[in-house]
Amino acid sequence: MADVNFLFASPQKPQSVLLFKTVLQMGLEIMGSLYLCFQLPNLVLNLGISLFTALSILAVWMFALMLGKLTSILTYTVIATHEHLRKYVKPLALVLPAILLGIVLVIMKTQGYNAYQAARTAFGSAISSDLPMIGWIKGVFIHAVSGDLYWSLVYGAFLVVGYGIMIGIIWNLKADFYEDAMTGAGINQEKLEVAKAHGVERIC
Repeated sequence: MADVNFLFASPQKPQSVLLFKTVLQMGLEIMGSLYLCFQLPNLVLNLGISLFTALSILAVWMFALMLGKLTSILTYTVIATHEHLRKYVKPLALVLPAILLGIVLVIMKTQGYNAYQAARTAFGSAISSDLPMIGWIKGVFIHAVSGDLYWSLVYGAFLVVGYGIMIGIIWNLKADFYEDAMTGAGINQEKLEVAKAHGVERIC
């Protein structure tokens, strides 16, 4: 959530402030992930994979971080704009894993596979790479491992376009974060006062 003081003082759209704060956080995560670059020689030499495949592992990790951040922002922006959808967030978060588990159980029952074989069949199939965003991340890596540079880059391009669409949706929603920001600031202020009353100068 955007900092309330920054949000009220800014002449920009609420989404601009929220995305700015999120980009800062995401940038720090990506910068920290650059440490994985030191593992590239290890992956190439010890696993025997190509440099492009090793780089794809790093790219997929960063793509996954970005997807997580943008998904959380998009979800928050939508439910902040359409409050009647808020009640569907928790049920949806429970239904999706249940559907995935159901697919695995059906494959186990119909094919006689164990849990690992069923999960590999369900989520390792070629068609799963065509699922938007999550499947495309998989497609980048799978095709890089198989040496198919062209399709790996194609799925990477799909992801870039997908991220652009997500940012565009967030940007164009008429969102208002001020009430949530005030509520969050009030909660933080109450915690600070309680901490000071107990002689704690800072809440970690």
